Amino acid sequence: MECTTFYEQITQKIVVDEFLKPSWFIFEEGFSSSPIYKSIKRIQGFFISMILLVILSPFLACIALAIKLDSRGPIFYIQQRIGLNGEIFKLIKFRSMYHQTEESSQAQFTTKNDPRITRVGRLIRKIRFDEAPQLLNILKGDMDLIGPRPEQTLFVNHLQSIIPYYNLRHSVRPGLTGWAQVQYRYGDSIQAAQEKLHYDLYYVKNYSWTLDILIAFLTLREILACKGR
Repeated sequence: MECTTFYEQITQKIVVDEFLKPSWFIFEEGFSSSPIYKSIKRIQGFFISMILLVILSPFLACIALAIKLDSRGPIFYIQQRIGLNGEIFKLIKFRSMYHQTEESSQAQFTTKNDPRITRVGRLIRKIRFDEAPQLLNILKGDMDLIGPRPEQTLFVNHLQSIIPYYNLRHSVRPGLTGWAQVQYRYGDSIQAAQEKLHYDLYYVKNYSWTLDILIAFLTLREILACKGR
């Protein structure tokens, strides 16, 4: 067994560096799934997100009202992100920062105790409900329930120029939550982005209903424990 494969099985991540050759991705098992599986995953995401929107609608309405009362600005924040096959889409989320602080042309990582975050924003980030409107992105087909988290275009342009194989994470639809999110802390640096890529590539190579169910369970556990950033 190759060292790379052995390390992957032990750590449940794929470490990318200059020693990992492109041929490994070609001949290694994984990194592909049947069209039937992809279609079922898409249909499944559509119906689950629709059901969740109906069930959570009263709670989401309360969050929208709280955002409006807490600080000036729109309820939703819309931002360009990179999705399947590198396509750009408009991601929607609840606004959790003061108006216009998120609209800088220079993309910034969110840091601990970030002064740009509002009072309501800090609460909904803890329970990860700032991301709830992305259920609409799932209905549209921009995203799936489970997959690598979509990144900002400015981040992607920079990261794929310095991190080998970064664009492989775009070979599946991005997700509302993912393997990297439940295995690694919130990242606010280039080094953290590279570490999260190792988990994203593991998911791209191995994704299945079993792994998706595990990620959903671990995400729910983090929400209940208020471990959002």
